[in-house]
Amino acid sequence: METTTLEKTQTKESLAKRITLDDCVDVEDVAMISVDNTQTFENSDLQELYVNEGELAAHGTKKIMQACKYYGITMINVLEEHPIGHISLAANYKDKKPFDTINYFEVANRTNEENGLSERAEFTVAELQTFLKELAINGTGSQMLRPDHGIA
Repeated sequence: METTTLEKTQTKESLAKRITLDDCVDVEDVAMISVDNTQTFENSDLQELYVNEGELAAHGTKKIMQACKYYGITMINVLEEHPIGHISLAANYKDKKPFDTINYFEVANRTNEENGLSERAEFTVAELQTFLKELAINGTGSQMLRPDHGIA
């Protein structure tokens, strides 16, 4: 006798209902680490700066954290900190605003005199060029610049 799709689905659902987290892992040996789970950035005045679709990630993580709490799983929430002159902060560039991107080809010919960096930048043109060149070779090719947030 052939099993119908509905019967297969019902079997999977009933099996899923019978298997609990306790059957899979020892919750005393598990921890959930949430890194920078925020739907916004905060500026130096602790005002929230909206991040497009950030609420989706934050909401999903909160649901996972609720399940962890229910099962007694240790939760660790890590928030990042940046020095004020960090390479990823838009305010460290004269011609950039939050959520603009910067790439190696934009800065490849910059000099120390014509560098496009703000007074507070704590990196050199050469360091910026090296960083962005590595992104071009190994990563995304560009850096999205963020508003001031998590200033240490």
